[in-house]
Amino acid sequence: MRLFEDLRGSFGGLPPIVFSAICNHILSSKAMGGIHPKSPQTSSENSHRELFVMLHSESQTFEGKNFSGQSFEKRSFEECYFKGCNFLESNFNSAFFDGCRFENCNLSLVEIKGSRFQNINFMNCKLAGLGFHQCDPQFFSIRAIQCVLIGCNFSDCNLKGACFKESRLIDCCFTNTLLAQADLSHTDLENSRFHHCDLSQADIRHAKNYSIDPLTNKINGAKFTYPEAMSLLDFFGIEID
Repeated sequence: MRLFEDLRGSFGGLPPIVFSAICNHILSSKAMGGIHPKSPQTSSENSHRELFVMLHSESQTFEGKNFSGQSFEKRSFEECYFKGCNFLESNFNSAFFDGCRFENCNLSLVEIKGSRFQNINFMNCKLAGLGFHQCDPQFFSIRAIQCVLIGCNFSDCNLKGACFKESRLIDCCFTNTLLAQADLSHTDLENSRFHHCDLSQADIRHAKNYSIDPLTNKINGAKFTYPEAMSLLDFFGIEID
C-alpha cells in the first residue's frame, strides 16, 4: 500500500491510463517481486497477501496468489487464468471479468454487486455466500464444473444453458431463475430451493438430494433418472407402494 501511495504522489497528476501503465511496468519487474506471472515467488512471499493495483489485465496467469481481502472494484480482466488463488472476502464490486478461468480457487464471501461475469469458467472452486443475483444481468454467463457452491443466491438470474456438472450446490437459492437447457447432471442439490424456475429441457440426470416442485417450476422436457425422480411425486400428496 505504501508503494502505491508513493507512486500516486509522484505520478498521480498523469492521466489514469498512463498512471496504470507505469504501475504495471514497475510491479512487473523482478526487483519488486510483483504479481507478474513470470516473476519467481518464494514460499514466504506466497504466504502473504498480494498487492494488486492494475486497472486492466489481459491474457495473464495468476497462480498461487493470496488476494484475500483485496479490492478489485471496477477493475477489468480479459482472458485471464487464475489457478490456486485465494479471494476470501475480496471485493469484486463493479469489476468486469470476460472469458476468464478460475481453477482450484477459493471465492468465499466475495462481494460481487454490479459485477460482470461474461463467459466465466469455474473449475474445482469453492464459492460460498455469493449473491449472483446482484451481478449485472446483461453480462452474466458462467460455468461451474466440479465446484462446491454453498449458500449462493441465483434469484432472477439467466442461467440458460449453464453447466454445473458434478458440482455440489448446497443451500443455494433459485427463485425466478431461468435454467432452461442447463446441465445439472451428477450434482448434489442438498437443501437448495427451486421456486418459479424454468427448468425446461434441463439435464438433471444422476443428480441427488433435490426438491423440485413440478407445480411451481417448469420441467417440460427435463431429463431425470430413477429412483431420484420419484421425489417429484412428493408434492402431489400421493403414496406409491
